[in-house]
Amino acid sequence: MSPLAALGDPEGAYPVDWQERLIALCVEHGVALEINEAYGLPHRAFLERAHARGARFAVGSDTHFELLPLERTAAMIRDAGVGEAPFLDGRRIQAGVSRAASS
Repeated sequence: MSPLAALGDPEGAYPVDWQERLIALCVEHGVALEINEAYGLPHRAFLERAHARGARFAVGSDTHFELLPLERTAAMIRDAGVGEAPFLDGRRIQAGVSRAASS
């Protein structure tokens, strides 16, 4: 999802059939969908569709700094009803990165 979609109607920028194909690819290949509070993306309908199809989610996976309080992210998760969805566990990934770097 591009931040540019935040400038207009996300359903117009990304037609639903395109969104459905993206969700299917992510689910099929185990790719987590990032929830980004800075841009308010993905939009609520996308999150709801992705959750209904079994998508995984991530928060802050591409941050370059320490994660700050994520009130807006928490609201996006709550409002879309994805709080019970599987989320990427960054601790597990970071540990793997640390082991690989020390090898």
